[in-house]
Amino acid sequence: MTIRTLSTTFALLVLALAGLSRGEDAAAPTVLPDAAASGGMPPVALPPEPGLKAGCVIMRDGRTFVGDVTSVADGYAIRLVQGGRFVVPYDQVRLTAADVKEAYRKQKETMKNGSASEVAGLGRWCFEQKLYEEGRAECLQAIRLEPNRADLRQLLLRIDAATGQANVGELPEMSVVPAAAPPPVRSASAAAPVGVSPRSNADFVRMIQPLLMNTCGNAACHAAKSETEFRIMAVRPGQGSQRFQSQHNLEQVLRQITSAEPESSPLLTVTRNTKAGDPHHGVFDGRRGTMQFDLLKEWVVRVSREKSGAGTVAAGGKSAPQRLVPIPRGAERSIVIKPRAADGDEVSEGGNPRGIVLTSGERRAEEAIPAESGEQSDEDLLRDVRRESLPDPFDPDEFNRSVHGKTAAELRGAP
Repeated sequence: MTIRTLSTTFALLVLALAGLSRGEDAAAPTVLPDAAASGGMPPVALPPEPGLKAGCVIMRDGRTFVGDVTSVADGYAIRLVQGGRFVVPYDQVRLTAADVKEAYRKQKETMKNGSASEVAGLGRWCFEQKLYEEGRAECLQAIRLEPNRADLRQLLLRIDAATGQANVGELPEMSVVPAAAPPPVRSASAAAPVGVSPRSNADFVRMIQPLLMNTCGNAACHAAKSETEFRIMAVRPGQGSQRFQSQHNLEQVLRQITSAEPESSPLLTVTRNTKAGDPHHGVFDGRRGTMQFDLLKEWVVRVSREKSGAGTVAAGGKSAPQRLVPIPRGAERSIVIKPRAADGDEVSEGGNPRGIVLTSGERRAEEAIPAESGEQSDEDLLRDVRRESLPDPFDPDEFNRSVHGKTAAELRGAP
């Protein structure tokens, strides 16, 4: 046998072995594409866990896989319950768990700041994984942080629908009068109180009312169920009774304004010169609090002039000039929350007990307001959300739709 023949035989043997190797590779599990290349979170080195066998893997880009999970040389091999097998690199995995319930607990323990958006994201994940009770609890917590989030209320209703609990045995009969009676029903064309200009009325709804809801009506001090005469009702966009609730709140606020001396109105003075332990202490502290107070003061002075006639017609019959204070950008969106000081609480510089100054989206779980006697329970909050999904019997559009099949605007042919 010549040397050339031996070389040819050796080459054929190498090719045959390479073919066998390719056949083995064809049966190997596929590897997912890099998460960063697909728009996911940037990969971070994650130490492998040799021999790990789990049932749930959550990727850094949010994808969740449930099945038989084992640790291999270059990642986690996942055999899905519905079939299919693939490998995900270690640096693309956020966490692993024995099942989705353990994955939920791990996510909750590793929350960065407990903001409403973060809690809501965990609630949506629970809904997708059919952890309905856990998802409901997370939604309720997020609603407490941001009460006006309509998407969270919709998610609660979707959880109810998935569990067959939508408005079943939770709502009182319509004839039952709630503990906090609603304001008297007015016509659909109810206007602002006499003496208040359309501009001031609009500013109240757009800026002053949200400010007071977050500073005064957010706890037990002046909420709808408080025992004080000055009570602020919660108003949420999209409710049929929104207009009447706003009118009720405006009338309540006007009673706290002294037209003769607007800057001495109780609405303004009750938060000034207070001491630690007073429920109004520190409400408008800090830079954002000062911006909010200036906004409220400008509105109070303007409304006082309007009601006394000084802002419309002067003694000589000419329009009296008005000094309009510019509204600082972002003032109406700021939220200032000051919990009550309990005995033994530490007081920071300036006499502010555990002062919290937050803007929307920046609340932290560790800075949450401690529960008070007037705080709404989970059951009451859930019942309110379910009640809001029912048609409002005082909404003229709902009445016309039930009687005539169309709203008044539709009957007139309005676009």
